[in-house]
Amino acid sequence: MGSKVLNKKGFTLIELLAVITILAIIMLFAATNVTTVLTNSQKKAFIIDAQSIVETAKLAYTDALLNNKANGNKFCMSVSYLRANGYLEKAGEANGSVLVDASGATATYRIWYSNGKYTLSGFNASSLDPGNPPSELSGNNSDTCGGEGVTLR
Repeated sequence: MGSKVLNKKGFTLIELLAVITILAIIMLFAATNVTTVLTNSQKKAFIIDAQSIVETAKLAYTDALLNNKANGNKFCMSVSYLRANGYLEKAGEANGSVLVDASGATATYRIWYSNGKYTLSGFNASSLDPGNPPSELSGNNSDTCGGEGVTLR
């Protein structure tokens, strides 16, 4: 009657492989969702930056009108102009410009803006919505009004 009782504690190799496989699948889904959330957040931040630059250009345009620095109906203001004249404190390494077209009853604003990852090329500023970024965020790398209007310097 010498029966031995074996102490079987722990997991088998098959059980460990099953757990690792399940964890890998969960991580794959989580990584995909995190990447999507990060991309959407970056696009929204880009649109908010673009809106800020347009609002700053509106201020600079009004200031130019009040100080008789602007004549004509179209004005192209670069981000570097806005920075250099104290309208824009910080815009990172982004480049771009805003075209003010005052030829109609109300002024319209179009923006050319690039932060290296996303680009807006001649986009109507009134249509910018961070909650619904435009699909053409990756366009050509043009960051200028294209010579339209008078450039304020």
